[in-house]
Amino acid sequence: FRGDNMNTFDSRIAQVYSALGEASRQVADYFRHNYAKVANSSLRNLSDKIGVSTATISRFARQLGFASFDQLKLALLKEIDNTTNGDVETNDNSLASARKTVNANIAALEGTLSFLTQDQIDHSVNLLLDANKVALFGLGSSNVIAKAAYHTFLRLPLTLIADNDYHMQLMSANKLTEHDVAIVISHTGNDTDILALVDLLSAHQVPIIAVTSYATSPLAKRVSDVFFSISEDTRYRSDALISMTSQLAIFDVLYTELVRRMGLQSEKTIALVHQAVAQKHQ
Repeated sequence: FRGDNMNTFDSRIAQVYSALGEASRQVADYFRHNYAKVANSSLRNLSDKIGVSTATISRFARQLGFASFDQLKLALLKEIDNTTNGDVETNDNSLASARKTVNANIAALEGTLSFLTQDQIDHSVNLLLDANKVALFGLGSSNVIAKAAYHTFLRLPLTLIADNDYHMQLMSANKLTEHDVAIVISHTGNDTDILALVDLLSAHQVPIIAVTSYATSPLAKRVSDVFFSISEDTRYRSDALISMTSQLAIFDVLYTELVRRMGLQSEKTIALVHQAVAQKHQ
């Protein structure tokens, strides 16, 4: 069973690989080519096969975001089951293509969910609740996500900023303070314009929440509050397109938690928004 079918695990390993030590890289390389063997091995047997200590393998599991090696094995077995659908092929019929496309999105969502932590969600929601203004930044397809998040968050009693033009984004960023929050979206996390914007925000001590797909990207290294949107290339869709599904899900998570925390205050704002739109559709 090859690693090129293991979307979530390949993505996890790729994100942390450059930061791994020599022994952990040895574990990572073995995992990538022997997922089925890993899923059916004990910690001790795996230690003997790879030639590293059990502590190294347990540490590697934690580096991938799992609490233990046993938890990693359970997730691995589940993903092996999910890969039976495979990638879309030229000779697939439309229903088979649809099934595989939807399953790719499901895998991206499950991978993204596996990276979420309660502390991460709570801290980000607290930042948003305390912010005077919430500004959303993104370029290209990430700006589409920023606009979608803006559309969602409009239902909340938040003061929002979302500009399309990069120069206007820079101007807005330059007016923010430590009492505001910036949400920066970048799939690759290495766009020079976005990084310049992040540096500007940091110079003004603006709290930043980042959404990206790569844990080793310059954006992830610059920002302490980072959400990872997991995705993997398929034959007909790039990982950037699939990551949009998980990015939208991240904002849904934040929105739902904000509504839950705000209680009656959010219900009143949501009702006002519904009332404004309802007048158009009487």
